[in-house]
Amino acid sequence: MMGNKSTVIIAGSCFLITEGLKSLLEGDSRFSVASVSGSLNELLTTGPPSPDLVITDISSEGFEPENLGKIKKALPDTPVLIVAVSVSHSTLKTVSEAGIQNILLQNSGPQEILTAVFATLRGKKYYSSDILDMIMEPLDIKITATREVQLTITEKEIVRQIASGLTTKDIATDRNISIHTVSTHRKNIFRKLGVSNASELIMKSIRAGWIDNIEYYI
Repeated sequence: MMGNKSTVIIAGSCFLITEGLKSLLEGDSRFSVASVSGSLNELLTTGPPSPDLVITDISSEGFEPENLGKIKKALPDTPVLIVAVSVSHSTLKTVSEAGIQNILLQNSGPQEILTAVFATLRGKKYYSSDILDMIMEPLDIKITATREVQLTITEKEIVRQIASGLTTKDIATDRNISIHTVSTHRKNIFRKLGVSNASELIMKSIRAGWIDNIEYYI
């Protein structure tokens, strides 16, 4: 933070996108744009050592989804907000595997951009509504099959806590139980639903009606 301002690095090779984001954020007294990186190397080697947020355009050359791991490795404690023209299921999987669950489409308006920025800074998940619609389309597991899976009351509560962005340690502290116990619950939930990450868990839980998407930023 610079005073009360959140320091932001914008990364991407598309001038219109990066300058548009820069103009929007610089027009808000709550933000300070530390730098605009036009290449991946520039992002990884310049700018403040610990910015509060990185916004990167994965539709631009050099910042493709497969490079997100490099960004997270270089800035492990910095949340990343993804901007893209569109997102496929495979792209979503790559982004999720990189530990990023904040995605915004380039056609988003100023208010949605700011909502996504604040959600990311607060450690909340954020998906543009169009991306959520795509995720909610039936894939290999039908909605009816998901609804047949029986979770215990405790497991459903933990699902809601995972959806809200809490870590295993946070959940253990909140519930006054051991981290090992939370990990066991988490493994059981993932096994029952046949999911491998939090994004898949959240989407299937929404389909089943165990959580509502208004409970968190998505």
